[in-house]
Amino acid sequence: MVAKEPVARKSVEREKQADRLDECSLLIACLKWQVDCGHDGWIKNFEQSEDTYGKTARGWENADLATRRLLQSITRKTSAETKQQPKRVVADEKADGHKKDNPTKDKRLDNRTNKQINSAATLAPTDAAAQAEEIALSCNSLEELERAVLSCTLCPLNISARNGVFAEGYHQADLMIVGEAPGKEEDEQGRPFVGASGQLLMRMLAHIDISTREQYYITNLVYWRPPGNRTPSPDELLVCHPFFKRQISLLRPRLLLLLGNVAAQTILREKNGITRLRGKFLEYNIDPTYEHRSSTAEAQPIRTLATFHPSYLLRTPAKKAATWHDLLMLRKAL
Repeated sequence: MVAKEPVARKSVEREKQADRLDECSLLIACLKWQVDCGHDGWIKNFEQSEDTYGKTARGWENADLATRRLLQSITRKTSAETKQQPKRVVADEKADGHKKDNPTKDKRLDNRTNKQINSAATLAPTDAAAQAEEIALSCNSLEELERAVLSCTLCPLNISARNGVFAEGYHQADLMIVGEAPGKEEDEQGRPFVGASGQLLMRMLAHIDISTREQYYITNLVYWRPPGNRTPSPDELLVCHPFFKRQISLLRPRLLLLLGNVAAQTILREKNGITRLRGKFLEYNIDPTYEHRSSTAEAQPIRTLATFHPSYLLRTPAKKAATWHDLLMLRKAL
């Protein structure tokens, strides 16, 4: 048993070293992908080294979510292995002039939330929103707007999302349905409302004789999935909103159905929650700045109805009765 102990220890060390090399190779592949895609503005000072990667991870302020998580994983593993080293190794490092990593700072980095990670944008939110408005106003059709949205890099959410999700439905529909943001299934397929909440919405609409997507136009306030399906931040809504305002001005629906608290409060500019906003028709006025140039008639206020989001109904089935009341109002208006 005594003779086999050093052999076993060496085997474990070799496995750890192999795992670290695999992770480092994956990290380098991620970085290469980012450079190939043009996201190299914030990795100019990256240098491959054989140290603990702690310095690299702490300086990685604008990396995409997947690469950041990999950096954090490498940092945590290396930090844990460093703590297991004998004290003499630390003394040797100090003698060689190597500064020990700050564990408190590493802990702060590891504990950063998805919201903090994805709110880091190259531009200030107001500057990004101004650029988004300029892009949106240059689009003269929904097709042009869709291409502009899916190629836009102003919103930091597109770094972590797999696919942009613009809209689906009939471009001359009387009814426009607006949700909050894409979910996991929507992010995978690049289509709005195809997950569990979307399927529930389709069943509810079918009960009021709206059974196909050619009868309406459906979209979200934010076109990229927030990590973990969290609520979009105010900055993310601010950057995406110019595209939505151009979208609704090009579509000019007769009726607007808002799903959930975020959509209702943002579009109606209301502080009241969805419980107080639902169950009655309100009005939405198209921003004159976003009016289509070829439009000569003055835009009339759009009748707007807010109701609970289907994802909320999945968690709170008791609210389905109130939502059914809202849908009956919608059917009568149609």
